Amino acid sequence: MMNDSSVFKADIAQFIEMLRDPNATVNDRVDACHKLGLASGREAIEALIQSLDDDSVSVRWAAAEALLHHGYNVLEPLLQALSTRHSTYLYEGAHHILVRIPGPATRAVLQPVIDALESVGASAAVPVAASRALAELRT
Repeated sequence: MMNDSSVFKADIAQFIEMLRDPNATVNDRVDACHKLGLASGREAIEALIQSLDDDSVSVRWAAAEALLHHGYNVLEPLLQALSTRHSTYLYEGAHHILVRIPGPATRAVLQPVIDALESVGASAAVPVAASRALAELRT
């Protein structure tokens, strides 16, 4: 298992580029997700959130699982994405992540977002619920 060494930090940009490369294979993108799940920093989290929209279900799943490794650090950028982007794939990945974030205080803030993600009118409800949750987390 890799650790968060300075060598690894130098490779973060390479893994992010791999996720954005239209010629990269699914296996390469999945591998990049796994490695970014072990990295620290906002750049890794942002790239993984973008990968929740990947055409490949394998990449989307790997990105969601990798984001879980970031714990609470993923909440603000994920809620920001949910408040501005309308994507079924993003919603599916976000749901997978949010239902697994522990803690009763956090659950109270996230439950309206989870409920919106599970609703029939998710495209209208999610941005509003995510914006409210984001505001609560920032206070």
